[in-house]
Amino acid sequence: MALVLSIGEKSISADCKTLTVEDLTGNYDVTTNTGGYGTPNPARSTLYLKLLVTLKKTIGDEPQTVVAYDENIATEWAITIAEDGRYELFLFACDIYAAGTTYELNYIIYDLATDKFYYSVQGTNLGNAVTNIAWWLPATTTTQFIAAIDSAQDTVYSDTYNDMVLCNSIICRNNKLLSELDCNCGINDESLVKVSTRLTNYINGVAIRNAEASYDKAQELIERLQDICTDVDCANC
Repeated sequence: MALVLSIGEKSISADCKTLTVEDLTGNYDVTTNTGGYGTPNPARSTLYLKLLVTLKKTIGDEPQTVVAYDENIATEWAITIAEDGRYELFLFACDIYAAGTTYELNYIIYDLATDKFYYSVQGTNLGNAVTNIAWWLPATTTTQFIAAIDSAQDTVYSDTYNDMVLCNSIICRNNKLLSELDCNCGINDESLVKVSTRLTNYINGVAIRNAEASYDKAQELIERLQDICTDVDCANC
C-alpha cells in the first residue's frame, strides 16, 4: 500500500484566532498503519509538505495564512483565522527537485535553494532549472497541486480535510446564556431565551451537516449564526 497522508485539527486557541492542525499520518506498521511513513513507503525526511488552507464561504473562497514552517520536518501548522466557518485543509507531499529526473506537464517538485514548490509547464522537462519560466512556474494554489495528483505523478501524495470551526459561535452562545442570568443586553428575558435557543439549534445543525459531509450547508448555517451574533452583540454583553 502507498503512503496515505492524513491531517486533522489539534486545537484552537482560547481567543479563537489560531487553529493548529497536525500530521496524523504516523509511521508505517505492517498491521495497524500500512499507509504510514517509512519502508516500504517514503520516509517523512525525504518529502516536502505544503499546506494550503481555504475558508469556503458562500460568497467565495478566501485563502488563509499559515504561519511559516520547515517543509521538510513540520508535523503541525498554525493557521491564523478571523472567523468561524468551513476551513478546507489541503496537505500535499512531493520529492525534492532532481536535475536527472524527467517531469511531465503539471508535475510538482520542491526546490531547496529557492524554498519554493514549482509545477512543470511543459512535458518531457529534463534538466531545466526551476528558475527557467519557460519550463517551471511557482505552485501556489490548491488547483495546481491537485493537477499534479490528477496527472498521475509518481511520489506525490495528498489529503483534504474539512474542519468546521465554531469557536466564536460557541462563545457567543455561552455569553448569551450567561446574559439571561446576569444582564438583559437591551432585550427582554423571553427574547434572550429565544436567541440562545436559536444559537444552540444552529450549532447542533452545523455538527449534523458536518457529520453528513454536507459542508456547504454547514457553512450556510455558520453564516446565519454569525448574523444572529452580530444582531444581538453577544460578545459585548
